[in-house]
Parts: sequence; C-alpha cells; structure tokens
Amino acid sequence: MKHLTPYITKYAGTKHKNGLLLDEGRENDKIQMGKYTITARPFSARTSQAVVGVSIADQKKEATNVAGALVIQTGEDEFIVAGGIGEMVVSFRLTNADKEHHASFESVDEITFTEDGRELLHRLNGDETAYGGPVIPKGEVKAFRVKLYEY
Repeated sequence: MKHLTPYITKYAGTKHKNGLLLDEGRENDKIQMGKYTITARPFSARTSQAVVGVSIADQKKEATNVAGALVIQTGEDEFIVAGGIGEMVVSFRLTNADKEHHASFESVDEITFTEDGRELLHRLNGDETAYGGPVIPKGEVKAFRVKLYEY
C-alpha cells in the first residue's frame, strides 16, 4: 500500500482524508465526507450464511474484530478506501438536508500495484458489493476506488 502515499500526501490535513475504526468498544464507525455518510461495520461470512438459511447459532463467536480504513475523497463522488486486518464492509449513504438515502455505485474497483507502482484495477461485480460496499475479509489489506452516483 506504499503506492497510496501520493494520495495520502496530497490530501494530508484536509477534510478530504479521514479514517474509520472498529475495535472492542466500537462495533461500527461513521464519518461525513461531502454529501456522503460513510460507515464501517463488521462483515463476516458467518453472518452472511444466515441470509441463505445456515444457522449461525451453533458457530463459534469470533474474537474481537479490530479493523481500520483510510478514506480519501478524490472527487465529489469518488473515494479511495484502503484498510483491513479485521473483517469490514464500508458503505456509503447520500445525505441531503439531514436525510439519508442509498447511494448507488457507478463502479467499485479493487486497486493493486505492480512492482514499479503502476495501478491495476479489478472491477467488482454487483454480488461482490451486495453487502453495501467494498468488503475487506479478515486478515487482508485491500484498497478500492469507489465511484458513486445519485439516482
């Protein structure tokens, strides 16, 4: 993730760079950036199994989830989200006149870099953002470029 340094430096000390944290005392976190409310919450394959009828009652409860994300707003409707270690999904809601509603994804691209720093993008399919946004699985560190639109 060292290749994100130019973005971090460019937006240092501005309202366009912020962070989200999940830990023992904080099961979700929210920030306001521009017209969007951005929320981090735990994501677990265990929980998603309940959606398809698999009982999670007998499954072992996970240890404390500790995860963090850096969020950089690079345009009115564009963000870079980078973070990980624990399980996390980052979602976006549009906030107008103290009223929130769903923000739609134009695209969500996972960012990786070559050895020489060239950016590679992997476009996520709809089912990969079905939980409300980019998902960072436990033990992984990922970066995403998110483009939204208002419908």
